[in-house]
Amino acid sequence: MIKLILTDVDGTLIGTGSAIHPRVLLRLEQARAAGLHLAICTGRPLFSRAAEYAKLISKREPHIFQNGAHVARVDGHSLFESILPRAAYLELVALSRRTGHALEVYTASRCYAELFTATAVQHQRLIEIAVTPKDLLSITEPVLRAQWVITRDHLPAIELEMSSIANIQFSSAGTPDMPDAVFTSVTKFGTSKLEGASVLAAYCGVTLAETMMVGDGDNDIELLSAVGLGVAMGNASAGAKAAARVSVRDVDEGGLADAIDLALEGQ
Repeated sequence: MIKLILTDVDGTLIGTGSAIHPRVLLRLEQARAAGLHLAICTGRPLFSRAAEYAKLISKREPHIFQNGAHVARVDGHSLFESILPRAAYLELVALSRRTGHALEVYTASRCYAELFTATAVQHQRLIEIAVTPKDLLSITEPVLRAQWVITRDHLPAIELEMSSIANIQFSSAGTPDMPDAVFTSVTKFGTSKLEGASVLAAYCGVTLAETMMVGDGDNDIELLSAVGLGVAMGNASAGAKAAARVSVRDVDEGGLADAIDLALEGQ
């Protein structure tokens, strides 16, 4: 029996134009009425439009942000934070300066950047975050995550460069509103949506076997494989579909509602 439903945001909860399908809103209401725990599990930070989606999903549960590096309630209270190693962080900043690719740096409450490319500015407007211009080597707050905001043709070169940096891991995701862009999240090795889900499930008093994850990106693969019921969207990557037990319709067709139906059927 599914007791906790986790949903990715981009390409899962929201589709083209950041729209949420009407069927999804209805099913979310039904899931709450049935007593299910609900939470978003996203690469976005809490201090972005993700907070609105988190409140829409559930105001009582904590949510998973920054690809598992931050588990927090919508009021900002943190349950878990994973800090990016300093040595790795310095190498990432050096790589950004050498290549001219935009690197966003995330703490629990703010985003910083040195370079503002057209792709990065479009992304920042899309997710409605205020980015503070700052020398990235002068940040004193713990850094939870760094993120490359680049076009897809630049991704292979960046991944090759990062393969030599110790104690990090990285994964990429996209959004229907920026089909030519890719957002490559970098966190401390071992940090993942799965780690965040484990923290959240324990908080809710459920097991991962009683958890459903609905996602569409490669950064969802590990969690889709680990939970009791992994569900891939119709628009999901090949890797996400292979990792999931079942697939549902495309995000713009309300596929998330189909997934929630599966959870409700078992109640």
